[in-house]
This record gives sequence, C-alpha cells and structure tokens, in this order.
Amino acid sequence: MKVLKNKRKGYTVSLEIEESHDAIDGALDVAFKKYRKQAQLPGFRKGKLTRSMFEKHFGKEILMDDAINHVVNDAYRAAIEELELPVVDYPTELNVKEYKENQPIVFSLNVDVEPEVKLGKYKGVKVKVEQEKVTDEDVQTEIEATLDRFGEFGTVDEPAKAQDILRFHMKAKLDGVEYELWSRENAGCRLGLGSYGEAFDSELEGAKKDDKKQFSVSYADDFQNTDVAGKKVEFEIEVLDIRRKTLPELTDEFVKEKLDDDVNTVSELKASIRKKKEDELKQQNENKVREAVLDEVTDNSKMEVPKGMVDREVESNIRMLESQLRQSGLDLAKYAELMQKDIEGMKEEMRPTAETRVKRGLAVKAIREKEKIEATDEDVNAEIEKWNSPKFKSIDDLKSNAAVHLDDLRASIAEDKTIKMLVSNAKIS
Repeated sequence: MKVLKNKRKGYTVSLEIEESHDAIDGALDVAFKKYRKQAQLPGFRKGKLTRSMFEKHFGKEILMDDAINHVVNDAYRAAIEELELPVVDYPTELNVKEYKENQPIVFSLNVDVEPEVKLGKYKGVKVKVEQEKVTDEDVQTEIEATLDRFGEFGTVDEPAKAQDILRFHMKAKLDGVEYELWSRENAGCRLGLGSYGEAFDSELEGAKKDDKKQFSVSYADDFQNTDVAGKKVEFEIEVLDIRRKTLPELTDEFVKEKLDDDVNTVSELKASIRKKKEDELKQQNENKVREAVLDEVTDNSKMEVPKGMVDREVESNIRMLESQLRQSGLDLAKYAELMQKDIEGMKEEMRPTAETRVKRGLAVKAIREKEKIEATDEDVNAEIEKWNSPKFKSIDDLKSNAAVHLDDLRASIAEDKTIKMLVSNAKIS
C-alpha cells in the first residue's frame, strides 16, 4: 500500500491510495473460494467448480468487484493506521480508477477526522459560581419528610384540604352519557395529586363527610386521560369519608426507636441531616465549578466540529436512554409516544448538548496533549481499586482481559487529571 496524496482542508482529509496488483490476485482467489461454495453447474458437484469454468459461465466481473472492494477496504484501513488519522466518520466521495490487469489499483476518497483545536487561555480562567449552603430550612424540610414517612391516616370530621384522602360515590357524564370508567361506588383520590384534574380537586376542597356536590370540569387538550381531553365532564359526588395524615411528634424517644441511623436524639438527628446535606451540596458545588471551568475553556478554544462526531455523540446518548428505559420496562418508541415526539425529533433536541460535549472533549484532549498529561500505571491501579472488583485487582488483570480496553481507560483517567488541573488553576469567585 502506498499513499499518493494526503491533503487536509479543515477537518476533511483527501487521500489517494495505491495498492499492488498482487493484492488483487490474492483477493480474487478469496472471492472465488467464497462464490464456489454456492455456485451450481450441471456436471460439477457443489463446491468443486474450477475457476476457469466459473468465469466462463458466470463471468469474472463478480469476482473482480468483490476483490476490488476487499482490497480497497484493506488498503484504506492500512493507510489510516499508517498516517495515524483520528477518523470520525465513514469515508465519502470514493472513486476507484478503472483497474487494468497486472497494474496497481488506485482509488481516492475524503474522510473527516478530528478537527484541529486552537486553544485559548485555559490556565487560570476566571469563573463565577454561586456556592449554595445548607440552611435551617433545608434541615427542617428533611425532618418533615422523615416524620411524613411515619405518619398515619385517620378519619377526621373537618373540611377536606390538600393531601387529605377522600372516599366518595361518583357519577360522571361525558357528552351527556354516563362515563363508566369514572362512575363507580367507593371511588377515591388524594387531593392535590390531580388524579381527576386540578379543577376536580379544587371543587372538593372544603367538602365535609356526607356532602353531595354537583359540578363540571373542562379538561385541557393535553390531559392525561385522552377520553376526556378537550371535553367537559359533569360530576355528582357524595362524600363518604375524609382521612388525614397525622405526623408523630419529634422527640428523642421517636428518634431512638424509629430511625435506623446512628442517632439517638433530636439534636443528633439534625446534625446528621445537616452533615449529609453539606456533603451533597459540596459535590453539587464541585460539579458546578467543573462545568463552569469547562465552559470557559471550551469557549476560549476555536474548532470546527465535524457533523459525524456530533451524530456519534447523539447516537451514544440515544443508546444510553434506551438502556435506562429498558430498566423501567419501556422502549424508545413508547417513550417517544408518551413524550408526544418522534425519535428523529428527540435526536435533533439532543444535538446542541451533544455538540457542546464534543467540543469540550476536543478541548480537553488538546490540553492534555499539550501539557503531556498521561495516566501512569499507579493511576490505573488506583482507579481499579475504586472498582472493588474481585475480578480486577491490578493493571495486570486488565492486560490479560481482551474485553477491557486499557488504552481507553488510560485516556479517561488522563482526561480526568486534565480537568482537575484546569479546576485547580481556575480563579473561582
């Protein structure tokens, strides 16, 4: 294989490649052996046809087309490897010159590669990030949620209010005809959840046991129940029962008996909640700083991103979404239907974020290469230790496992080291 032309314009590389006729001869032999297995001709057993008889009855063109495709693909891959081109998409504008027997085969093509990145300022960038802090209200909200988990519902003789559970007989009419799905004895709902719509809940707030109410509700076109969406429903309600949740009193005794945490008093509980919230906010604040620094560094860099790189990132996001949906018992098509979108529309919505991620990755990679930041064996072993895996204990275990791409792991670790370097050098306010 010989590269006759290697010209780059932007992120597109134009190649002209030559391969010797010996490669064609070898590929013709491979093609013939493949087609001979299926070829049938009277007087010859299947798979025993000679090449001369095959070419006489079926023509040499079918073998030549197969051989040329094989040689072109192999020569292209060899050229990419030799030139160390970071290809990001399939080649385009492939042109194979007419092949003459016993002559080299020559072809040309264009292929998109990772773009050149012109780095701007990346050390000591200034970013302003609002750092959140834990408040007494945050702690109180968590305490109320804890108490709510231990709350118990009981019947009350008071007017219904939000979060009460109501039990009632209900008749519903849609277009003047009884709507059987909602017409039933001993129906129920929790006010505020909007099971029958917010307007329905509002009509029942303030109701008392044994009250009888008649009202109508007009539903929006996008209401979850498509039967009534965009229509008016007339209701007759007889309230049977109102139940309200009563929360336990927050005492040292409650904390000690009901909670599994290593806390025994109200003070210890509050301190534990505050510590947990502070740890969570610390991580969130660190993520916000990281995002802000990466945004600034990327904005300071100049690059032209190939469409193929964005397409690949979008497809990766789609596969990730599909995996998450499968865990919830959904598929992508059903999810798109629920979201009232089509899959192509979802992909288009993902493109801006995908392009940002691609630009970030390219900028960080360019900085990593410029700063010569690499992942040492010690770095890899430290990462493996975090996995806590019985299968992988050290880098030697990875080297002997073909399923694990050590180079990819090193690149990921080096990228993380680069980002940490950028953050540590940034000026945060």
